[in-house]
Amino acid sequence: MKNDLFAELMESVREGAAILRGEKKPSRRFEIVTPTDSIEPQDDRSS
Repeated sequence: MKNDLFAELMESVREGAAILRGEKKPSRRFEIVTPTDSIEPQDDRSS
């Protein structure tokens, strides 16, 4: 691996570690919603 690519990789690893330790905020956040997450519970005792 070329030295410049390895240095970039190591910087990413250090940044990821800082995010995991709570020292740095992530630049993005993804939230995945499944179809079952968006369905409201219904009360079936109406009869």
